[in-house]
Parts: sequence; C-alpha cells; structure tokens
Amino acid sequence: MAYGIVYSAAGGIFHIYYLATLAPPLAALAGIGCYELWRRGPAYLALGLAVTALWQGYITGATLGWTASWIGFPGVALLAAAAAWWRAKRPPAIIGGIALLVLPVAWALSPVFSPGNLTLPSASLPRWLGIDDGRGPILSRHFRSLTDDPKLLGYLQAQRGSARFLAATPTALLAAPIIIRTGEAALAFGGYLGNDPVMSVEAFAGRVRRGEVRFAILGTVHRPADFDAWVRAHGMPVDPALWRSLPPEPRRRIALYDLAPRPPGR
Repeated sequence: MAYGIVYSAAGGIFHIYYLATLAPPLAALAGIGCYELWRRGPAYLALGLAVTALWQGYITGATLGWTASWIGFPGVALLAAAAAWWRAKRPPAIIGGIALLVLPVAWALSPVFSPGNLTLPSASLPRWLGIDDGRGPILSRHFRSLTDDPKLLGYLQAQRGSARFLAATPTALLAAPIIIRTGEAALAFGGYLGNDPVMSVEAFAGRVRRGEVRFAILGTVHRPADFDAWVRAHGMPVDPALWRSLPPEPRRRIALYDLAPRPPGR
C-alpha cells in the first residue's frame, strides 16, 4: 500500500520499471485471495476465476488484438469457471487457474527474449511477438550509447597521454560505457543527466590546465551551456573520421574535442 500511495503521488520523471517493486505484495495478495476463495468453496472460486479471466481477456484483446489466439487462454479459464460453478466442484477451477498463468508467464519472459530499451526496461508481450505495442521507438528498441564505440575508445587510449581521465562528458550516461569497456576513469562534469552541479566551469578548467583532462565529448542533449561554451572556446574539434565507427543518428550525435594547449597563433 505504501508503494501504491507514493507512486500515485509521485511527480516528475516516472519510469514504468519502478512498478516491479509492487510484484511481491501483489503476489502475496493473489496467494491470500486464492486460499480464501478455495476455502470458501467452489462458488466463490468460480466467481474469482471468472472475474480474473474477464479482466485478463480485456488486457489481451487491448494489447494483442481481439482475434489473437492468445485470448483463448482466458477463454478456457472462463469456461472452467462456469464448469466449477455448474458442478460445484474444484477440479475445473484448477484447470482454469493454470490457463490464467500462461499469459502472465509469457509477459514475464518477454524482457528476456525481446528486451527493448535496456536503459528503460519493460515487459511487452506484443514486442516479443513483433506487434506494435504503442510505446514508440524509445521503449521498443535498444539504443546503443554513442560512446560505446571501439574506435572512439581506442583513439582516446592512444592519444590521452598522461591525462588522468580518458575523457570528460556532460552526463554519466555517456561516461559509463567508457568506464565499463576500458576500466579507465571518465569525468561526468554534469552528473547523471547533465543538470547536476557536480563542479564549476572554473574547477573543470583547472583540471584541464593541470593535464588531468585532455578530451571532452559533447552530446546533442543534456549538456550544461556554460561547459559547452568553455569546451568549444578552448578545444579543437577532432575529425570524426579518426574516432567514429558507429553511424551517426540525426537526433543523437556526439562531438569530440581536444583540450590540449594550442600552439601559439592557433
């Protein structure tokens, strides 16, 4: 209940994978409900089974289409509920309960076989079946980070010199692949999404002057304007042909800047 209240009142960014925290209490509630229905007799069990089958059928029809063969599983459960009610016996309800477990298991397995966007994980049986789930390309496919580029990482390692950090980036999302792939340090001067006051421009400039940072990577989004202006004013853009192997995307681009001291007159 506490999770439900907090999520209902939450503001700002809300990702659907937060709802995974509701799974244990909901599973416990379902288990308690099944026990109570079983204890009270076939009539109550049949009623609970029928309501669950109708709701599962509605969800299935709304997501997979009303002609999908998957809708047959809640249909079997509904027939089993009718049989349990008519014959006043529990065995048909057991068959219906098993039928109702098929779709939840399939949904639970969908992130394994069709993961979608790994940064924003979600379960989607339609996505696994190749059906448009209406969530758009951001949730339906995985976007590889543009800094997860072997050619870029090789260039940074070859050219870094004595710099402490392999590269500086505006966000942790751009720095993470560099750290994971190379085991080297990377500086996220804008924090997680680029809007955290991790350090001032003056502090960053001091690290550059001390030789701790040579390369800076700027993205197209979430980049602090003051850092962006400083890097562009004091750095030299590096030709993408030297470091890029991943195809550029119109809405997601990165640029590499060399912050090494410029020769006089440049």
